[in-house]
Amino acid sequence: MKGFNKLVSFILTVALLAGMISAGTAVFAGGGNEAVAIEVAEVTVDSTDVNVYCDVNGNAHFRYEFTVDYSVQLEDGSWLSGSGNRVWYDGEYHDIAIWGETQDQVEWRPGGRYRLIAMIDRNADCEFYVNVAEERAVSLEFDDFCVVDGNTDYQSIDDNGDPYAHYRVTPNNYRITLADGSVITAEGSPYFYIDGESYLPEVYDPQPEVHWKPGGTYSVVACVFGAYTTYNVTVLENPVEAVTVNDITLIERFDGYEYDGDFYYNFHPLDCTVTFKDGAVAKTDDMGNLEWNGENYFFNVYTPSDMKNWNAGGTYKCEGDFMGVTATFNVHVVANDYASLEIAGRNELTLTLTKKDGTKETYRAKALFAGGAVGNAYSTNFITEEGRMFSGSFVFPGVPSPYDIDFDGPFYLELPGLRSNTLTGCKWLKEQFFPGGAGPDVLPGDADGNGSLDLKDVLKLRRALAGAEELTEEQEAAADVNGDGAVNMKDVLLLRRILAGVE
Repeated sequence: MKGFNKLVSFILTVALLAGMISAGTAVFAGGGNEAVAIEVAEVTVDSTDVNVYCDVNGNAHFRYEFTVDYSVQLEDGSWLSGSGNRVWYDGEYHDIAIWGETQDQVEWRPGGRYRLIAMIDRNADCEFYVNVAEERAVSLEFDDFCVVDGNTDYQSIDDNGDPYAHYRVTPNNYRITLADGSVITAEGSPYFYIDGESYLPEVYDPQPEVHWKPGGTYSVVACVFGAYTTYNVTVLENPVEAVTVNDITLIERFDGYEYDGDFYYNFHPLDCTVTFKDGAVAKTDDMGNLEWNGENYFFNVYTPSDMKNWNAGGTYKCEGDFMGVTATFNVHVVANDYASLEIAGRNELTLTLTKKDGTKETYRAKALFAGGAVGNAYSTNFITEEGRMFSGSFVFPGVPSPYDIDFDGPFYLELPGLRSNTLTGCKWLKEQFFPGGAGPDVLPGDADGNGSLDLKDVLKLRRALAGAEELTEEQEAAADVNGDGAVNMKDVLLLRRILAGVE
């Protein structure tokens, strides 16, 4: 650790001396109206000001990056004020060089106060202080993970013009201990969430300096809210021998979605087979996903540039890859002969598509994928029990903005070229957004729905449990005070404790 600190201190010293030399150069070049005094305001920094960087040996470190609020007096008596690390006068920029008694920022600690010196034109200087804010996190635990050779995020070029394969650096599994003692766990995603806000760890990516090779293990530095840790990424040899994908058939301008005037097809369901080098053979699911070595991989279809020109009766060649191993397949496009769409159901959502010849196709919705709300419509992809995938929008009439959508309905479904009837009270749809049936405005315990908790709610709960009163679906969701999916005496007791101030 001492060697690490000395190395960082040396790097920072060199950088600061370079700034001083730069500032001195400005003086000699400009001449004339130099600075005679400088004042710098006190600075506060936190983890959002941290820059993770690499030294000449490829080791990752960090330093706080901040600008200063300054006032500079020139020889002619005038003052210049502003924010930044450079000051414009005498026809050019003059750098503010900064150094001080604590140059090794690895030693800076949350809650600390550190004395620095600011200098301009080599003859005007002042001291100021940097306060490091108390950080929100006290420790990190990042899991080591593996990437597969060839299964890269993208190909890139380093500063020397040499190409290299860039791999994922942010893990999907880690734990953060906050200053208040609470623990946040990220599983299956590089993001974590606090109070509905998403965050992504700051990760130093060493790959431009150290190109990752198959069989190698590489150290990565990560920072979250001021806490730092390291973890390892190992590049595995590619285990895939070959990938085959059967041809698929799509309906013209129906199996997909329209965006910015063009139509884009969805390539699902996929019939994809992966043969591994050890002789094992596995099939992906309908979405092209397959788990290997504890990680989920998928067949990535390259979007054809001529897709907007696909017509019924045509056959088009497509390409994609699984773990970086490519495969080709054909897409046959057939005519769209759907005439109408009808939706029905409460505990499930069914779609009935009627063709122009009167024949019908019925599908049961299984799950929604993440989409987005615009106005009164929520656009998404959803898959059915039968393995069919649809891209469409659930539209909620009369809703002024996405924040007012009540997923109970009424709503109707729009698929490319088709609009369904209106449906109200579809429990299945609401469950997709609010598991357990409770919407965003449900106050646990507010059984009578008046927006507050009082003894009336306790009485309503007791009457409902005695069979003297029947609760609506919304009231039942609110009555489940402890959120265990059932309404019983536990909820009554918990509500009484809340009203008594015990909980």
